[in-house]
Amino acid sequence: MVTPRGVRTLLCAALVTLPLAALPTATAAPDPGPPAGAALPEDGPAASSRIEPDLWAAPGGSAADLGFTVSSSTTAVAPGLELTEFARFDPNGWVEGDVLTADLSGTGLRPTYLHPGSVSDRAPLSEQVASAGAVAGVNADFFDINATGAPLGVGIDDGTLRHAPADGRNLTATFTEEGLASLTEVFLEASVTLPGGESVPASNFNSPVVAAGGIGVFTPLWGESDRTTAVVGADRVSEVEVRDGRVVAVREAPSAGPVADGSQFLLGRDGGADLLGALSVGDAVGLDVDVRSDVEDIAVAVGGNRVLVRDGAVLPVDDVALHPRTAVGFSEDGERFWLVTIDGRQASSRGMTERELGHYLRSLGAHHALNLDGGGSSTMLARPVGDAEPSVRNSPSDGGERTVPNGLGLVTPEGSGELTGYRVEPAVTGADSER
Repeated sequence: MVTPRGVRTLLCAALVTLPLAALPTATAAPDPGPPAGAALPEDGPAASSRIEPDLWAAPGGSAADLGFTVSSSTTAVAPGLELTEFARFDPNGWVEGDVLTADLSGTGLRPTYLHPGSVSDRAPLSEQVASAGAVAGVNADFFDINATGAPLGVGIDDGTLRHAPADGRNLTATFTEEGLASLTEVFLEASVTLPGGESVPASNFNSPVVAAGGIGVFTPLWGESDRTTAVVGADRVSEVEVRDGRVVAVREAPSAGPVADGSQFLLGRDGGADLLGALSVGDAVGLDVDVRSDVEDIAVAVGGNRVLVRDGAVLPVDDVALHPRTAVGFSEDGERFWLVTIDGRQASSRGMTERELGHYLRSLGAHHALNLDGGGSSTMLARPVGDAEPSVRNSPSDGGERTVPNGLGLVTPEGSGELTGYRVEPAVTGADSER
C-alpha cells in the first residue's frame, strides 16, 4: 500500500507546477467520508490516493484557498479507534498530519493520563505509552521547558489530582468516569488553615510557578526538580514543611531535593510568604485540596492553552504563525473525540496556523476543540492492528521524540488471548511497494 507520504512524493512535481488560475472556481464540498460510527471494511485498511479538492480551510469557498487532499489512509487500531494519515496540498504548500478518531460509546476504549512518574519528570512519549500499556497517544500540556519541566495546566490521573493552578491555565480536555469527553475549565480549590482557624487560599498545586502573592502546595508527586524557579522575582519567600498536620520546619528559601513521603511543602511568595513566615514549628496547619469544574466525576484531564472551536464555530485565533500542532476535538454529545498532530518546520509539511487547525478539526466533526502543546513536542504514537507495539506515526520537527512531562493515551480492555479472526493480505516488496 502506498502511504500518504509516498503519494506526496510521487505527485509533487505535478502539483507544484499547476497554475493557480487553473484551480476550479466553483465551490466544492469536501468528501464527507464514511458516516459517523461506520465500521472499517473487513478486508483491511481503507486507503485513497485520489487527488480531491477540499474547502475546509476556506469557509467562503475562495478558489485561492482551495486545497487538495492528495492521499488519505485509515487503519484500525482497536475497537472504536482508527488512525488516519493524510497529505494535503494547497497554494501555501504541503501539509501532512495524523488523526486518531476515538469512539467511547460502548467500545471499552478508555482515555488515560500518560506520565513518566513524578510531575516534574520528562520522558519520550513512547516510554509513557509503553508504561501505561496504551495502544495510542499524543503529547499533551505545555510545560516549563527551561526549568522544572512540570506541566503548566491541570492534570488528573484516574481521578487523582496531580497538578493544577487556581487561575491562569485552566482550559482542559476532560474525560469522565462514565466515558464522556468534553472541553471545560478546571480550577484548583485549595486552602491552608492557620493555627488561629483562619483559612487562606492556595494558588497552586505542584505547579512550576507560584502565583504572585500566592502559596504553592508541593507533595511527593512533585519529584526532584528544584523549586527555586517557582518563586523567581519574589521579594520575600517562605517555605513551611508540614507533616501529620504540624509544622516541622520553616525556611526562608526553597529546600533542595524531593518532598519526603508523608510531607507537604507550602511555598509562599511576598504576601503568601508573610503568612507562612509567621508560623512556628509545632503549629497545627490544615490543608484541603480539591478542584472546581462544571464536569463531575473527572477521571482524566490534561491542559491546553487555547480554544480553537466552540459550539461548532471556529474562533478568531491566530491565522499567521505556522507550526507543528497537537490538538483534541470533541463531538457535541461527548461520545467521540479526535486527537490530531500536524507536521511542520519541514520541507514535506509547512505546519498549520491555529485557525487552520480549528477549521480542520471542525471538518472532522468537532463541536469543541482545544490546542495542546505543539512545536517540537508534537508527537503521536499508535499501534495499528497487526503491529506488535505502538510506533511514532508523525514526523516530530526535532528529528525525534522530545522528552515531555505528560500525554493523553488510549487503552483497551484486556483480551482473552484467544484468536477470534484473521485477515490475509498480499505481501508487497521491492518496486511493487511504490506503485
